[in-house]
Amino acid sequence: MNGNLTWCGLPTGLVKLLRGMKHIKAARMLTLGVVPGFRRRGIAELLILRAFRIGIQKLGYQGAELSWTLEDNNAINRTIESVGAKVYKRFRIYERAI
Repeated sequence: MNGNLTWCGLPTGLVKLLRGMKHIKAARMLTLGVVPGFRRRGIAELLILRAFRIGIQKLGYQGAELSWTLEDNNAINRTIESVGAKVYKRFRIYERAI
């Protein structure tokens, strides 16, 4: 598809995308948010596990990635590890005065 869902106004890329979706075996969870008053109650863990269950049972996924968390975001990193995920990469932000 090369980043295009249309060609000459026709949804040819969209057709390729829909046809290729049956070959997708893994998913990525980019964002997860819980209202501050409900944090530390296990809701985030339940949301992650429910997403996993739906992905496995209904969509046939074999794996998932919970990604793009900063190294010092201990709350979300603990949550991710509590559902059985393994840390395989660390992201850091460096700052330097110019």
